[in-house]
Amino acid sequence: MLHPLNVFIMKLLSHQVAGLFMNLSWLLIVLGLAIDPTGAKAQLDDGGIYDNYTDYEACNAFLDGDENIEEEVWNIDFSDCLDHRPEQG
Repeated sequence: MLHPLNVFIMKLLSHQVAGLFMNLSWLLIVLGLAIDPTGAKAQLDDGGIYDNYTDYEACNAFLDGDENIEEEVWNIDFSDCLDHRPEQG
């Protein structure tokens, strides 16, 4: 039979260990949330020369004869650029 003091100490330790794991899990969650945007920024910002172009600037560069912009900027439909400056069409 265990002494009541030993039982109390074991219960106390089990609660402390459980509390430690709860704090550790929260720490890992917070660290994961803090690191994720940094990784996403590093993944998206690949240092392309057209990263900061607006749609208008990209269309102007395309209509002025920039041959690389159509391959680098993939989120713009360059066929709509002729609507901005119809004299080029």
